[in-house]
Amino acid sequence: MGDFEFDVKSLDSYNKVDTDLKNQRKLGSSQPNGQAQRNTQEQDQDQESDIKSLTAEELQRFKELANKFFSLNEDIQKIEEVLRERKKLKMDLTKKILSFMAEYDIEDLNTNKGKLVYSVSNRKTGLSIAKLKKNINNFFKNEEQSNNFLKFLDEREVKEVVSLKLMKK
Repeated sequence: MGDFEFDVKSLDSYNKVDTDLKNQRKLGSSQPNGQAQRNTQEQDQDQESDIKSLTAEELQRFKELANKFFSLNEDIQKIEEVLRERKKLKMDLTKKILSFMAEYDIEDLNTNKGKLVYSVSNRKTGLSIAKLKKNINNFFKNEEQSNNFLKFLDEREVKEVVSLKLMKK
């Protein structure tokens, strides 16, 4: 498990921004000096209770979580590589078995582990945007109506997704 290096600069910049905000509030006050200081101190106390300071234990816990994340990510990558290799081998074997079964006109093959069935099916091709536009234009026979319909189809709800990405060095 590799060591996680915490960027202390980001913590320092966080503290600097917090200090800058406090100073701006002190300088920007147009109230009498004593009243402004009391209000600023009250605001500082409110803000400090809202902002959680990072303790040594929390930093250590964060490092442990990050190290575990990196370790699991490496394990998953190794497993996925083995899985890709096995799927490729399975696909090669499937092609050979299907070719053999087609050549010798074998529809079913019973084995101790199960039954292999040679079957043929027809499936529709996927819908591409170009194919969809072409078919809609043919249906409406009016380019303006088809464009309006395509715009209507494209009006979809936007969903925000939060994720964690590992960027390679």
